[in-house]
Amino acid sequence: MNNVVIAEFDHYETTYALVKCFIREAKNIHVFSIKPFIDRLKQVDFGHDGISWHVADDAKEVLESGHIPQQPDIFLIAPTSHYAELVTIFEQYQPQKKLLWIRNVNYWFKMGTRYKVFKGPRSTDHKIMLDIVKSSDAIIVESDELRDNIYKKYRVKKPVFIFPYTLYEDGLQEHTDGDKVTISIPGYIERMRRDYDLVIDLIPMLDKEKFAYKFLGQPRKEYGEMIKNKALELKEQGYDIYLLESPEYFEREMMSTDIVFAPISVHTTFAGVEEVYGQTKTTGVTFDIIRFAKPGVFPEALTTSENLKNSVVKYSDINDLKEKLNRFLDAEYRDKMNKAALSDAQQYHVDNIAETFFSNINGLG
Repeated sequence: MNNVVIAEFDHYETTYALVKCFIREAKNIHVFSIKPFIDRLKQVDFGHDGISWHVADDAKEVLESGHIPQQPDIFLIAPTSHYAELVTIFEQYQPQKKLLWIRNVNYWFKMGTRYKVFKGPRSTDHKIMLDIVKSSDAIIVESDELRDNIYKKYRVKKPVFIFPYTLYEDGLQEHTDGDKVTISIPGYIERMRRDYDLVIDLIPMLDKEKFAYKFLGQPRKEYGEMIKNKALELKEQGYDIYLLESPEYFEREMMSTDIVFAPISVHTTFAGVEEVYGQTKTTGVTFDIIRFAKPGVFPEALTTSENLKNSVVKYSDINDLKEKLNRFLDAEYRDKMNKAALSDAQQYHVDNIAETFFSNINGLG
């Protein structure tokens, strides 16, 4: 491959993982992303001289940049807006292979209903989105479950490839040295995506001398601030609670974690369209347990990959959750789960992901 374009505006980890893979195959890699991600990526030594970094917030700014090579071998983009500009990019620069990353399956494919019988695009933008799907050579999603949903529910005929949100990373597998079992809850503290009321109710149910907790996300809006204040009240009562001071400390705190706990609210929305975590949309927390090779504790209603069946524990309600977490107090059980998490996570090593990914791309012809 001579020229590859990667345009990803929402997730640093995904952009990093894509670059890690493409440095194996591409002579020149043109990366478009938001400024904070570009600044971080520039600090990484990828060992490749052909990477160029370009700040862009969306497809419109990619188009306006003037840095798109003519007829790139691959143009990979994860758009959430400015779809008309993406059509212009495809028409003007004529990529040889157009790869479309989709994160919200229903948002992309669910039609609107008119007169209860005729189904068509929900809006002008949605019609453009569907045209982009038609003109693309393949769709990329983050899990088998999303791929299956696209095939079965929406009967899409395009090839659908899997590329994970992030990769297993060597050297991030530390464990706590103290006497307490440390539970981390990553992600923004907000009402829509996670049930933090459950977390607040759970903490007093567990032995304060045996468990520690890390809230590894920034609070959002009034609900986030309310949960933060309740967590601080529990801390004043003697519970071992840490609130993330800055996103730059996230990796450090995740490394010194025993359990990744994700109280996911399975039913959510994107741009007003209902999505279901695990089926039409993935949660980044799933990939936190992959990147850091940690056992995960998720709600029973959340569909997770078969690849993680040995390292994920499911709970049905708060009492079941209490019982499942108390199992981790047993050192032998904890060691067993750590080994399972490492084994499951290593399936997502860059060697494995890149081999399958490029085999799929080359199969497009």
